[in-house]
Amino acid sequence: MRGNKFMPPHGKLPRKPFPTEHRISAEQWDHKMAADCEMLSREVATALEKIRDESAGLITWRRHAAAEALQRDLPRRLAPQLEELTRDLTAQLSQEALAQGNAYAEQTGAALQTLGSACAQVEELLKRLREHAAAVEARIASFAASAEREAEETARRARIKRLGAGGIPARPG
Repeated sequence: MRGNKFMPPHGKLPRKPFPTEHRISAEQWDHKMAADCEMLSREVATALEKIRDESAGLITWRRHAAAEALQRDLPRRLAPQLEELTRDLTAQLSQEALAQGNAYAEQTGAALQTLGSACAQVEELLKRLREHAAAVEARIASFAASAEREAEETARRARIKRLGAGGIPARPG
């Protein structure tokens, strides 16, 4: 390989590859390596910070996107279940209302039957009271007529007795 700029044409390397002014001491080399490592560390730290910031931004963006998707999709996904739940609750409430209405109707019917029975008993009692009152009035009228006849008879006897005793005629009337 002739003409290689790093190799001399005869194929042997020179004893001193670089001139002495290009040589650096081991101490300078260590300083240069330390400076380069420090610079590389700063660049890596900066890159890591940038990656963290971008990750945080992406996480925030993903959370926001997930929240929007949830707000948009959740009602659509839950709507059928909510509608079914609403139908079930409505049916259950209707059945309970119907059952309560039937129970109320039964209670009302029983109360009306009891009230009707009580009214019939009151009417029977009133009928007996009227009959009893009529019988009492008839007895009172009979006693009054009997007492009047007895009073008249007693008054007639007393007049007869007076007429027979003193001769004073009694006045008719």
